Parts: sequence; structure tokens; C-alpha cells
Amino acid sequence: MLTIRTAENKDRGKVTAIIDQVLTELGLSLDPDGLDSDLADIEQNYTAPGGLFVVVQNDEGEIAGTAGLMRLNEDRCELRKMYFLPEIRGQGWGKSLLDFLIEQAARLGFTEIQLETNKNFRSAIALYEKVGFEKKEPGSCDVRCDRAYHLDVENYRRPDRVRKLRRL
Repeated sequence: MLTIRTAENKDRGKVTAIIDQVLTELGLSLDPDGLDSDLADIEQNYTAPGGLFVVVQNDEGEIAGTAGLMRLNEDRCELRKMYFLPEIRGQGWGKSLLDFLIEQAARLGFTEIQLETNKNFRSAIALYEKVGFEKKEPGSCDVRCDRAYHLDVENYRRPDRVRKLRRL
């Protein structure tokens, strides 16, 4: 069973390493001074303004996944930095983490979630579409992304057989 907890700034090194590893697998690059500068202060960029950043830990307590909800305004947030190490992919944990994040978005008062992604994240895109995310024009997508989606939280379609993440 995996455990989920709120990330702290002390997790920054491991969080950044996971994101860098996944991006590298896809031939993309981490940009700590630009696109990924939000990781320099996770607490200030996510938690303090009313969003959320979480890490997923394996049975040994090692961080194996990340995800954040960044507040954009009173009603809207952006799903960001949802990445898993290879050893926990393909087991339904992404579905569980996404379900958790959507529940938390509603709890935090968000009515819309938006996200940007890359076409190479095929499994993630399939999951987003399955639960109700609708494709929109990329418009302002960052240079790594070529797909954009949004979800009206009230239109969320909870998937069957969501695995439970233990909460710390």
C-alpha cells in the first residue's frame, strides 16, 4: 500500500529528482529556473495560497510520486507535477491519486481544474479523459506541453475500483 502526505520544502530534492527522471525518460528537460521554479518553495507556491502539493511514499517510506494543485484564482486550480517512478506505474495508483486530488480540489473550494500535458503521457491522458477532463486549445501551454484539459469538478466521473492511498 502507498501512503500520501502533504509535501514540505524538505522534500524538494527528491521531488525534483523524480520529476527530472520522468521528464528525461520522455526526452524532456527539467527547467528549475523557469517552468519548474515553483519547486524551489513548494510550501509558498502551493500550500500557502490555498493549494496542495503531495508526495506518494512506498512501503519503505521513500517518495515515489508527486502531484500538486496550484491555485489560479478563487474557483480554479491547475493540476501540476503528477509524476510516478516506474516501479509504481501501471498498478492503478495514478487513478487513486487523481481521485484524491479531485476530492481535495472540491474540498478546497475549486470548481474547475485545468492541466497541461505532453502527448507522450498516453496513459495519463486516457485517465484524464475517462474521468471527465475535456480537451481545450493549448493556447498558453508551456514549451514541454502540447495538450491542455479542464474539468468542471461537478462533472467528475469517479472511476471504478479506486485503490486506497493511506493518508499520513
